[in-house]
Amino acid sequence: MTPSKAPRPLAFPAGDTGSRDAGSGTVWVLAVTALVALAAAVLVGFVEVRVVRAQAAAAADLAALAAASALPDAVGSCRAAWVVAAAQQAQLVACEPAGLTVEVTVSRAFTGPLAGFPAVMVRARAGPPGGP
Repeated sequence: MTPSKAPRPLAFPAGDTGSRDAGSGTVWVLAVTALVALAAAVLVGFVEVRVVRAQAAAAADLAALAAASALPDAVGSCRAAWVVAAAQQAQLVACEPAGLTVEVTVSRAFTGPLAGFPAVMVRARAGPPGGP
């Protein structure tokens, strides 16, 4: 029986680890993580814009209905619109009674990550109950 030779370890030149892309997996993981985080931030911003817009529209509709129910008293109708808008955490920007209808403009500010952006403004119009 001849003695078996043990496999020789691979020899690399001095300073060479044998891999030209050592650490590239870490770079790829960091890049993908950054892209996912960016996509999540954009999605959160988009959702917040949609939610605040819907809240402002609901506040404007309710304020217009409250104002229309108080017509033909112009001052009372705008006061009712202001109270309802404030209850919806919105601000009444304009209230314009015209005959049997009233048009209101309401603004709603962003909160959270979009707090510094301009408020959303929505306009709504309504007439008195049972009106034309």
